Amino acid sequence: MKKRKATSLHNPPSTLARFMSGLYPDQKRLNEIQTVYDNLTLLGQLLCAGTDISRMRSDFNNLASVLLDQLAMEYYKKASLHLDSCARVAIDILTRNLFERTADIGFLATDSEIRKYAEAVEENPETTNSLHWKKVLGSHFMEYVQKYSVYHNIILLSPQGEVLAQLDTNNFVERTTDSLVREALNTDHAYVEISRPTDLLPGLDNPLVYAYRVMSSDDSHPVGVLCLCFRLQDECRRIFENLVAEDDWTIITLLDSEQRVIASSD
Repeated sequence: MKKRKATSLHNPPSTLARFMSGLYPDQKRLNEIQTVYDNLTLLGQLLCAGTDISRMRSDFNNLASVLLDQLAMEYYKKASLHLDSCARVAIDILTRNLFERTADIGFLATDSEIRKYAEAVEENPETTNSLHWKKVLGSHFMEYVQKYSVYHNIILLSPQGEVLAQLDTNNFVERTTDSLVREALNTDHAYVEISRPTDLLPGLDNPLVYAYRVMSSDDSHPVGVLCLCFRLQDECRRIFENLVAEDDWTIITLLDSEQRVIASSD
């Protein structure tokens, strides 16, 4: 995760005019008129016509400068409104999608197959070696991820932090000491959310994980903790691609409360 450098936003639109391609036709036309005035002034001097249009040329140049500044201001306002709109839409879509994920964890934590397996492990720890249960849970997790492709891993933990099952077979973590487990077991909220490094997902700088306890069939005690690992970068990439065209120089960047870059379209 990168720290965003402070930048100045106080440049007047006139200093940015050279970057506004929409101004080029107007600048070209005004320059052509200015050239005509220059030629007429020079011609009058050469012919000693007694007609001095220097004042007229000067007034026109001042007027042209004011006009270009006003046009630059309008382009600046238009660009600012566009950026503001993109930022609002990106945040609104991401907020909505993350809200939907909070419903996913509550739903899947009550899944009967997951509960049965966690209870079986509680009764007989050797159940974790059962090929039957590995196949059942693996297929169950895969089916859910195929339906909701926003997750890269689903992990079922024991109340003590042992990994009982997970979708990603390349993640070789067997136990976690993350406080996420204790929080998920004791929370009064509908879920626990973390967005920070965790020993559950080594190698990931800032994984987004939703977790909640899995209760026994009689709802008397927790038999596990379920974790859904969200593809935040992929989700942001899809949002950015829908908002920024390939030939658009706009860059959308998502920052956290400490001004650190979480995701960027660049």
